Amino acid sequence: MYLFVLIKLKEIITQLDSESFKDIEKQLIKTHADNFLVLAQSYKSGNDSDLQIAEKLKLTSNSFYVLKSRLYRKIQTHLAGETPINKLEVLKQLQNIDEMCFTIPRETLEALLQKLEKDFLGLEMHNELILVYGAFKKVYLHSERYFHYSQLYNKQIAFALSLEKSIDTLGNFNRVLGMYGFSKSPELLNLLHALKNEIISHFELNPSHQIEIIKNIVELQIALFCETEKNNTYDISEALAGTRKLFNELHDSSPVKKWNLAIDFLHFEYYKKSEQLKCAIQYYEKVNASLRSLLLYNGISNTSRFFISKIRFLTDQGKTNEISEIILPDIYFDGHDKATKILFGMYCAMQNYYSQNIKNAIQILNELINNHCFKDFFHIQLEVKLTIAFFYISISENRLAGSLLKSVYKKIKVDELIHYSHALDLIKLFGMQLSKNSENKNRLKEADLFTLFSARNSGTYEILHHLLPELQKKFTTNLNLNRSHETKRT
Repeated sequence: MYLFVLIKLKEIITQLDSESFKDIEKQLIKTHADNFLVLAQSYKSGNDSDLQIAEKLKLTSNSFYVLKSRLYRKIQTHLAGETPINKLEVLKQLQNIDEMCFTIPRETLEALLQKLEKDFLGLEMHNELILVYGAFKKVYLHSERYFHYSQLYNKQIAFALSLEKSIDTLGNFNRVLGMYGFSKSPELLNLLHALKNEIISHFELNPSHQIEIIKNIVELQIALFCETEKNNTYDISEALAGTRKLFNELHDSSPVKKWNLAIDFLHFEYYKKSEQLKCAIQYYEKVNASLRSLLLYNGISNTSRFFISKIRFLTDQGKTNEISEIILPDIYFDGHDKATKILFGMYCAMQNYYSQNIKNAIQILNELINNHCFKDFFHIQLEVKLTIAFFYISISENRLAGSLLKSVYKKIKVDELIHYSHALDLIKLFGMQLSKNSENKNRLKEADLFTLFSARNSGTYEILHHLLPELQKKFTTNLNLNRSHETKRT
């Protein structure tokens, strides 16, 4: 095929308009490419044969063949534009492909299409390749190569459809992941793995950097947010590094290239979870700086979790003043995204709590309870209600706190929710706070209950991640005061 094109090189050059040929001449003169210039000018004038040109340049037949092939590539580059590809230039060329099929000589069009094909293949620009191969089919309609380009055309359609389907499945995965975080349902966990396997199948059938990134994002989120025990067969750090490498190799025109913030979020969650503080701070600052648009990426990775992670991350560092800072009023998010609205509401409530506006915090959480149906999402409902109860206790609204605790206790007992025994420990502890009896003996019981709660509060059904530092401060202080008092007595 390539030899066939070189035979037509002379035709391509003679078909170039005078302006295009002058541009090529200027480029060759500027780069002192004298042999290329002689060959191009000889073909344009049509006065010399290949043998005469080779003798004039004192080249062997092999050297002359190499010279022709390199000149052909230079002309291709001139016709299609220099790489790296500019998105606007690409779109302009693609829009004109159909017109060029009927307005320029076949040899010139072939050179242009082959250059575009080479560039787009290297950049995995599947939608653009569909148009290129569609044009090739027109060019080779009466040639034996028509079947070859028909196959390539169909292959790129399969790639493009696989990518679109993978992006759609990723969005569905994140929607289900949000529901799983609110319910801890084993059925939803099985669905998450099924969606992961669906994307893996797409990647195996149509491997590309873009689908591999989607596959990695899904696997990373299962490892970070669903697996409570360490998986020795899956290296999160290695997967993150591999994903970043793939991401950096994408062309700017790829839709996946715009997902940088979602990937930064996953880095933050990993470094926070693995207690690598220096790296966690670096990615926290990146993600927090883009807080306004962060929630719009919730279909790429579960970015709404950042608000709960932010609370815990800052409190662990003793920076609760940063939580109470006024948040941007015009944060963008999908108004239909229930999970995001609830997690953001919890963040706003904690923000008011640390600003000493506890009544406002209670109002925000009560509105979440009243405005959303939690029928299938007991886990998040439990967290919201226990947080409200803690706020009530903080302002001595004991009657309201007691009523709330009774309803939660009854739900766990009646429905036999055996995974929430640690929640019963905390409910009992809160109940003791409602008592006016503040004797040292009572404080000892509170400290023991909190120790028991802390020991049980881990794994899949861990609760109140955002509130644990406050609980620890409150009940660890009681324990220390108690020990000090007992020491003095003895």
